[in-house]
Amino acid sequence: MKKNILLLSIALFVVNVLVAQKVKVKKEVVLIDKQESIKITKDKTNEDFYYALETLEGETVLLVNYETKKISETKSFTWLSMKQPNKDRINEIDFTAVSFSLNSKKLITEFLFKELDFFNEKGFNHDKIDAFFLEKRERESAAETQELEKQLLDLEANFLEVSPEVLGNMLIVSNTKIDPDTGERAIIGKVNRVSTKESGKVYTYTNLTGKVIAVVNEKLRRIEGNNTFYPLNMSFSSHSEGLVKDANTYLKKIYLLDEYFYYAFLTKQEIETVVEQIKENQKEEFETAKENSENLYKLPGYVIDSKGEKVEGEISIVFEKIDVKDPNQWGNVVDLDEANIGKLVSINYINAKGKNRTSSYRSKKKVKFCVDDNNIERCFVGVGSKGKGLELAAGAVSSLSFDTSQFYEVYKIIGDITIYKDVVDNLYLIKIPSEKKALQFNTSNSEKNIENLKKYIGACFKEEFVSLNYSDINDIVKLAEIYNSCSK
Repeated sequence: MKKNILLLSIALFVVNVLVAQKVKVKKEVVLIDKQESIKITKDKTNEDFYYALETLEGETVLLVNYETKKISETKSFTWLSMKQPNKDRINEIDFTAVSFSLNSKKLITEFLFKELDFFNEKGFNHDKIDAFFLEKRERESAAETQELEKQLLDLEANFLEVSPEVLGNMLIVSNTKIDPDTGERAIIGKVNRVSTKESGKVYTYTNLTGKVIAVVNEKLRRIEGNNTFYPLNMSFSSHSEGLVKDANTYLKKIYLLDEYFYYAFLTKQEIETVVEQIKENQKEEFETAKENSENLYKLPGYVIDSKGEKVEGEISIVFEKIDVKDPNQWGNVVDLDEANIGKLVSINYINAKGKNRTSSYRSKKKVKFCVDDNNIERCFVGVGSKGKGLELAAGAVSSLSFDTSQFYEVYKIIGDITIYKDVVDNLYLIKIPSEKKALQFNTSNSEKNIENLKKYIGACFKEEFVSLNYSDINDIVKLAEIYNSCSK
């Protein structure tokens, strides 16, 4: 135990010594905890490299460049390029300052000492340096730099393509786009400048729809747009370059921030085209959503109401909500809330006077309707149900009523028993004449199904019903056939 404590104490002492080691540069000499270690000089032998790291005797061991590339107002990269003298390989490594300093020599040597262990208080660590140059090394940020440079070139191309300019009346025009109505340069937006003592100069750029695209705040030194704050790295004097000139300077910076701004400033004709395209896309999305849903839209058919009266026309019903809204907002289906889904059918028809009318019918009225769905007649009946459990009760409570009815598809009629199908949940129900409501089977609870079925059909319950699969329509048909032989 004492030996372990001693070893731990020594380890902690070594760690504390390493952490405490400080790097200083006096003229050309690098000191570690005041002990002279190596030298860093301006390289005079190789015009491609600015610094040379040497032994205290003046032998060059490493050539180093401190490199930086600014891509945009928000992104820049810094790295070191290094090579050994009399060798061709140049390796790179991303650079991060270990501490704050305005002395580039200190920044470089401190990084090489603490991050790469290239030297210590006794001099160079040649093994570490040789290992670093065993293979070609490219800084990790090189690929990202190239990608961002490409993006910047694309943004500059966007700017040149539009060639936007703020005029004296603060309208933004494009020098490359012509308004076909006027033959003049097309207007794509406007600028409003407000200057107060509290907020300084604020430039607001809007497009032709009146939407604020970007806001330049000189006092806060930032550009706000596209739900983002971009730093505005500029020096501002008390004397403006001129309202229009400043507005143009900021406009170019805005274009070079993000591709979003290229598409934000559009001519009147381009906006109309975009709006039409959006509508077309929405229509396509809605049609796809309709096809993938169980809902019925404008299908030919008929409704038979509780009085037995028949109305023919185009039938629509929503069995499930879809996320995409119909861009045309057709009017023959009521905009349903959760309480009306599967419970309300509408029919668009021509009345006796030859006028177009729309009527709606609720499932609790025991209404029946049939539609022609791709040359197949499908019929649905408004039926109350029980047996679905908490989910059914929750739906009734949410509608502030105890209406458990819904339109179910008539799957098959076998003697006295009717089999219905819930088209959304793909569940089945049975209805016998002596019961007002249909029994819906619960696929997740077989014991509950048996318990409910015993209560529902009474003396006609058979032990063989226990082994049936109530999510399998074939077994439900078998149940109906056995029940009919009992009820006769």
